[in-house]
Amino acid sequence: MTFYNIIFGFLFLGACRQLLLLLETPTVWTAATIAIVIFNDAVNTSEILEGQSTVTYRIGMKLIGLSTFVLLSLVLIALKPTDNPFNVNLGQKLAFLRSPWVIWALLTAYWALLIWWNYLAGCFSSTTSPFPLKVISVVLIVPFIVGMIVSCGHTTMSDVPRWPAFLAFSTIGIYFVVLKPALRISQIAPQGEAL
Repeated sequence: MTFYNIIFGFLFLGACRQLLLLLETPTVWTAATIAIVIFNDAVNTSEILEGQSTVTYRIGMKLIGLSTFVLLSLVLIALKPTDNPFNVNLGQKLAFLRSPWVIWALLTAYWALLIWWNYLAGCFSSTTSPFPLKVISVVLIVPFIVGMIVSCGHTTMSDVPRWPAFLAFSTIGIYFVVLKPALRISQIAPQGEAL
């Protein structure tokens, strides 16, 4: 078991905890989006790193992986600033994390880092990844940007309309559960792709 598995296992358990705590709240779709994003990262990246991949896990990729852990940790803290997996009560510390748009900004930054990680891994080269998969991987940042724009001006997560979070969950979920497996089964997707 690698360090990566341990930290992302912890994040996934934290995301599941937050999802269960928020089941009957307006924030449920945001929590579900975070859980599916973390699940994808943990499963696919460990598959790449522990599988029979030709990807060399270089220091730049390790730093990006650690940065994504920090971003996703901040997302989990921002989701419930007083009751989160890290037992951190924000109080006045990091007060900016209380703004709803920050969750979506952090998720956008996370996805941008994930795209960069895939680029460094060679997943966007013309020989390893089909053009549609490259486009889909990059376009998936859009629901996070939409969530950020829609949540600007709102002071709490319960004030933010639910549809951007549902859009993000649905879009990312369809990609992870339907498109990506279909591409892998049809031998179109490369084995070394994390997105």
